[in-house]
Amino acid sequence: MRLFATTALFFLAAFAVADVTFTEKDKVTTSTILKSNDSRVATTNAASIKGRKMKLAATDDAAKPTRVFIFDGEKTLQRDTFPRKETYAEVTAEGFASRAEAARKRVLDVESKVDSMTGDAKKNRMRYIWLTKKVLGMLTETPKVELARTGEKQKIGEWDCERIVIKEENEKGEMEAVFDCWMTEQLEGWNAYLDFYSAYRAFSPAVLEKMKELKGFHVKGTFTPYYFDGDAFLETNDVDNSDVKRVELAAEDFEVPATYKNTGKK
Repeated sequence: MRLFATTALFFLAAFAVADVTFTEKDKVTTSTILKSNDSRVATTNAASIKGRKMKLAATDDAAKPTRVFIFDGEKTLQRDTFPRKETYAEVTAEGFASRAEAARKRVLDVESKVDSMTGDAKKNRMRYIWLTKKVLGMLTETPKVELARTGEKQKIGEWDCERIVIKEENEKGEMEAVFDCWMTEQLEGWNAYLDFYSAYRAFSPAVLEKMKELKGFHVKGTFTPYYFDGDAFLETNDVDNSDVKRVELAAEDFEVPATYKNTGKK
């Protein structure tokens, strides 16, 4: 998921704080680290954002969505709802903190054993160690990060956009793009994605700090978060949100129906 103006005119500023809806069309390439496998899939979600709350609904040909994902950045609260079963599971701020602590312990355990390994097993684990330590802020030397407002302009859909690129030094010392998006400052919505990626520690602390400088909404582009769960994986998202529009959304649209049963809490 990345998920991305400044003006002295009051009416433009008022537009910028409006809620948005859009179709999040995403071509996802997943590259696992410990097993060196790649997979590709295209996803489409009906998406909406109100302030720091984000909702993504996965649908098929039936009337009800198969899954509705709701993330509240103010509370650091994730809720996965399943409308056809009327159930949901949630992850609280404490759950995200526990997830990070478990990853910290795991990477230290892997590091303690890596010297006895050889070949691809060692290579993959060395990369896992570097990537995981990077997003957890555990590296002794922080990789260099650069944000470029390229000045390249393009109108996408109804919105005036500028290409913004964030590059970060990789384990080889090379600068590579981790965020390359066309953003508009005529809308808001990026902060909801930033809350999500911050909770998941999906980018390094230095990159997340640069992302805080971004204003508006990412209409189209590519970004690559890293998730340290399981075999760990880099996820390249090639997103197209170009049908985004301003709307007025009700706060209750981002709440779980009272009839749903909580089947899991972390």
